Amino acid sequence: MKKLGNFIVRNKKWIIIFFALLIIPSIIGNFITDINYDMVSYLPEELNSVKGNEILSEEFGLSDTVYLLVQNREFWETVELKKEIQKIEGVNKIDWMDDFTDINVPVDFIPQDLKNQFVSGESTILQIQINSDPELIDNYQTIEQIKKIAGDETFLGGQPVLNDEFKNTISKEKIIYIIIAFVVIFIILSLSTTSFIEPVILLLAVGMAVILNLGTNAFIGKISYMTASIAAIIQLGVSMDYSIFLLHRYHEEKERNISKEEAMITAISKTGMVVAASVLTTVAGFAVLMIMRIGIGKDLGFVMAKGVILSLITTMTLLPCLILIFDKLIEKKKHRILLPRFNLISRWIVKARWVFLVLIVILIIPSFMAQKNLDFYTSTESTLPENAASVEATERIKQEFGTGEVIYLVTVDEGVIKEKQLIGKIKTIAEVDSVSSISEAVDISIPETFIPEELNDQFKKSGYSYCSIQLTTDIEDTKTMEAIEQIRDFASGTYDEWYLTGEAVMQKDLAEISKTDLKYVTILSMVLIALIIAISFRSLSIPVILIIVIQLAIWINLSIPYVANQPVYYLTSIFIYAIQMGATVDYAILFTSRYKENLKILKPLEAVQKTISDTGRSILTSVLILFSATASIAFITDIRTTYELTNMIGRGAIISMASILFGLPALLPLSERLIGWTTLGWKRKQKRTGFK
Repeated sequence: MKKLGNFIVRNKKWIIIFFALLIIPSIIGNFITDINYDMVSYLPEELNSVKGNEILSEEFGLSDTVYLLVQNREFWETVELKKEIQKIEGVNKIDWMDDFTDINVPVDFIPQDLKNQFVSGESTILQIQINSDPELIDNYQTIEQIKKIAGDETFLGGQPVLNDEFKNTISKEKIIYIIIAFVVIFIILSLSTTSFIEPVILLLAVGMAVILNLGTNAFIGKISYMTASIAAIIQLGVSMDYSIFLLHRYHEEKERNISKEEAMITAISKTGMVVAASVLTTVAGFAVLMIMRIGIGKDLGFVMAKGVILSLITTMTLLPCLILIFDKLIEKKKHRILLPRFNLISRWIVKARWVFLVLIVILIIPSFMAQKNLDFYTSTESTLPENAASVEATERIKQEFGTGEVIYLVTVDEGVIKEKQLIGKIKTIAEVDSVSSISEAVDISIPETFIPEELNDQFKKSGYSYCSIQLTTDIEDTKTMEAIEQIRDFASGTYDEWYLTGEAVMQKDLAEISKTDLKYVTILSMVLIALIIAISFRSLSIPVILIIVIQLAIWINLSIPYVANQPVYYLTSIFIYAIQMGATVDYAILFTSRYKENLKILKPLEAVQKTISDTGRSILTSVLILFSATASIAFITDIRTTYELTNMIGRGAIISMASILFGLPALLPLSERLIGWTTLGWKRKQKRTGFK
């Protein structure tokens, strides 16, 4: 590491120039990176629902439905509106009453079931099927044109409309997140460093890593909206520690009255391996997400792991150069550290250690059970604020027409009679409102050669036939999930090859796969991080103790929404397990490492008290940075999923700090003899725990 330190110190100006030259291509890379807002696109390709969606999109050019509620218009005016909307690129088909009956006859002669489906008082509803492939047609443009043509006294709702408002909201908020995060982190750094210039230098170094991470996403091509929203913020929060470690070590070395260059070389050599080990645990936490079957895990896990590695690189190369160049200015703007010391509270914690030990025992089982029974939601509608235009429009449509989800059943084409038999069974399901298919549109007693060509073109393609099933329930309703299972049972009992798809079906698949992903992510993150800790400390027992402490903090964090009776997004638990474990286990490692050092000169209780004093401020600084960066986003965002994830990451950092500072002072001395026998290089004494 000394050779690296020498190289950096000798070439500091060239290194700064090198990173400066990377800024513009990184900014360009960020702008050309596409953002994916379609969560169902992350489903495994082998799923029945995904295959069905591909057939609908490729063969029939549809699968997304929007609903246009029109008020106070005559039937003929609605027909004219329908013709205008049909001309819009991206609109495949519009279902309305005139497709099934002559609307020019007196209203009393129109079948009542048709009126119930399309008319409610002075309102009528058009069901508009639009292209489901955003690569071919921009749904946003299609939806905006429909709104423009529809004019006043209309409401446009449905999943595609909700998705587009969701996309617009995220796009507007994304830049605000980063700006606010930089501001609040600057404030925290100003309180925890000894100069007003140091926060600027630290943010420049880590900010460079963030810019590089965002820019190199262009090589991936496309990232998820969730990754785009929070990756930069989490990277800032979890990787600022590395820069602070180097800065503090530099100040310590300078106090030995050596030159600033020598001090920096020594600081790099002494912190390099320590920071690298810390990075390894954090990268492991993020990398575990890449094993998820749901593709967004690979997306977020890779981007976050890449960001942490880039932060390590800028910390060990760019930051030393900036510190050396601005050293004189740093010295001129000195001030005392404003964060509190832990000298007094450390005594109190040690005295109350038995209380905290009992609390740990009491909380483990209830917190585990609570987080295990947490309720989840999957729909986009639930992620938007209640006053969002698309949410209000969708709710208005549901109130007037009871419109629920539309799902699609694709089967091999084996004739209208067999299809009619299946649809007859499907219509017996209480949640099914109506079914649109070729067998419903024609008299099945006539020869199929007499079926109008336009109907064949609409419902049959390449050996497949499809029908759309209108439900009365929405995507979050448990009855929708039950109806989907019933339809699957009927389809499998009638056809050898069939596919059931649609937003509700794929969201159900996402929720079910996420349960398996959660199990694997939880287990693997613990195993990997425990392995890294075991190697670092050359111990079998220390990994178990540290994992228990952090795992308890995670369970408490996830049990809070359960106690508050608040369902969370189905991916939130998975991300919290990986992120909180990877980001906060560093605090436990730092505490245990310092405790081991203090044991060389002190008895266990004295050592643990000194460890609290030594590490408390550093841990508090790291926690405040992560908490303030994420909590500030949670405070301003209108997106529920972003709020939940950032709020729980910030809250998790606080809980992890409490778990470490109150839990480890009880567990480490109590386990002293066990640690001594299971750890290489751990000094053993027979009766030195101090517990009486």
